[in-house]
Amino acid sequence: MDACLWLLRHGIDPADLTWIMPRDSWLLDRAIIQPGPAFAESVVAGFVAQNKAIAEATSIDDLFSRLNAAGRLLRLDDDIRPTMYRCATVSRLEFDQLRRLKNIVRLGRVQRIEGRALTLDGGTIATTPDTVYIDCSADGLAQRPVTPVFDGQTMTLQTVRTCQQVFSAAFIAHVEASYDDDATKNTFCTPVPHPDTDLDWLRTTAANNRNQMRWSEDDGLLAWLAAARLNGFRGRSAPLPADTAARAQALEAIRVNLRAMIAKLDDLLARAAG
Repeated sequence: MDACLWLLRHGIDPADLTWIMPRDSWLLDRAIIQPGPAFAESVVAGFVAQNKAIAEATSIDDLFSRLNAAGRLLRLDDDIRPTMYRCATVSRLEFDQLRRLKNIVRLGRVQRIEGRALTLDGGTIATTPDTVYIDCSADGLAQRPVTPVFDGQTMTLQTVRTCQQVFSAAFIAHVEASYDDDATKNTFCTPVPHPDTDLDWLRTTAANNRNQMRWSEDDGLLAWLAAARLNGFRGRSAPLPADTAARAQALEAIRVNLRAMIAKLDDLLARAAG
């Protein structure tokens, strides 16, 4: 997507571009995940829409249809159900630019390039010796085996909030500086592996919710999250009450909602596996 947008921005005619797209991807709308006060209202509205979609979904397909209809997830072609999700993020202007591209080849990955033929997993298309190829196949966010973040004198950095590498590094650093034993540290720093498929949206969302539940049980972490500049979700809702009883009640209400979302996502994944 970045390569396509760069070429369009530099005046290349969309008709002169061919996009080899092995898998269609679900996309995130930047306006509903962007930090900063200018986006606060849209971020909150996005999460409300997401929770509603999860709560009302009757199947995996129904969930994605609801998320798409609510603008929580975008797709380039309304007639194609994406099978990939890697946290790719676009502004609406970028999204509209990408939709200008009509020469999209959905025949899998490139196997061989010759002077007048391009061979893919699912077939061959004609090409010319003058065609310029741009290789965008590097896996920048590969899925790797999950390992404990803290293990004696070793730290293995991993994301603890999906696709938020910088925030995750800061969070891990805070936990390392604030808690003594590895068991406690690892409880708070449960890795959330990089997503790859559409079902990984459900898995990472559930994992995020589980981590958020654990963090909400520790006053020190709540205070850090409320003040951390890299926490894009700070200030997105009313502050917790100062009164002890009211604060506990508010936190429990948050946990009830998180537990419900986790249970529903786990149920949908189980049904899909079955």
